[in-house]
Amino acid sequence: MQLSLLITLGATSLLLSTAAIAQQNASLSSGAVLPKNVLAMNTRTTPSLDAKAEVLEAKDFKGTVVDELGEPLAGAVISIITGNNQFSTTTTTNAEGEYIINSTSISPVLLVTYAGCNDIQQKAVYGHPITFQMEFIDNYERKLKKQGKTAEKAWRN
Repeated sequence: MQLSLLITLGATSLLLSTAAIAQQNASLSSGAVLPKNVLAMNTRTTPSLDAKAEVLEAKDFKGTVVDELGEPLAGAVISIITGNNQFSTTTTTNAEGEYIINSTSISPVLLVTYAGCNDIQQKAVYGHPITFQMEFIDNYERKLKKQGKTAEKAWRN
């Protein structure tokens, strides 16, 4: 009985001290003073009239990825690059080299990568499918092996 009373009192004092801190923070940030009997208050501000909310419709951008001979490349990675050089959406090509990627941008920048090929960046236009022709890197296997040896050597040191 005494243990449950102590736990209840401890929880109540923790709740009240948390509420007091919340009241202090709310009164400091909004300038309003909360009444003593109020434990919490929603201090959200309403957006200004100048702020315009845009509802952007997502669009599908389609196309294909082929090699130098025009053969489809399955597993090529297509990404949409945002303004701060981060990827917002990524997809891969199917067995026929086709891709569909969704974006709210009117003309997003697409980055296409495939192992052993040079990367391609191109601005897409809605309604106009793009065919990317990938170029293979000369001596890719040799360069990859050399990079692996260099990385292993650096890791050991």
